[in-house]
Amino acid sequence: MSCRAWGDNGGQVYRRVGGDFGAGRWEHLDRSLLQDPEERARALLRAPSSPAAEHKVFYCVDGPREDEIYVIGTRGTILVWDGATFTALPPVTAAALVSIFVEDEKRIWICGREGTLLRGNRREGFRAVAVSGRRQMFTSITRHDGRIYLASGANPRGLFTYERGSLRRVSTGLVPEIEDAHTVDSVGGALWVVGSKDIVRLEGSRWERIDHVDNAPIR
Repeated sequence: MSCRAWGDNGGQVYRRVGGDFGAGRWEHLDRSLLQDPEERARALLRAPSSPAAEHKVFYCVDGPREDEIYVIGTRGTILVWDGATFTALPPVTAAALVSIFVEDEKRIWICGREGTLLRGNRREGFRAVAVSGRRQMFTSITRHDGRIYLASGANPRGLFTYERGSLRRVSTGLVPEIEDAHTVDSVGGALWVVGSKDIVRLEGSRWERIDHVDNAPIR
């Protein structure tokens, strides 16, 4: 789904109004979320480890409908927009949450730092279904061919699957294996894994590395 919404630093969440995509204008979805930089500066002096002193960042915006939009970010923040107001859901983790995958209204997947993987919805709440216990950073999540795939940008890097309560690193048979993974998505029947320099595709049971014209081939 495209909610025509976007999140960023300082508590900013925007929506596109007044026209189809490519037209109209961006406006704040809720100005009450904005972080006052002067108040943050004062908090840094008074209590540098407090939530008020942390730079508020929203990493991802997505949802099944325009009146059920999830916004995630630093300190395990999960907000839900109901079409009129935001509600903060009880935190499940203190780790930053980075990416959302909407499987359906009941199964919203969220991943992030510290190897965190959550599943749930605004009505039933979220729970951790897997935590790697490492300083791992999951940056992207999708479902392909019945499996949940996650891209990890740190410690360890690479592509992982979630199955039956456990996280497992994907073995593609490519040489070298995937380590540079930032975004994973399922499009047109194929799984795409994209990093800063590496591009890999799974179609059927065949893994393929795709050379980028601006980079030296990865061999």
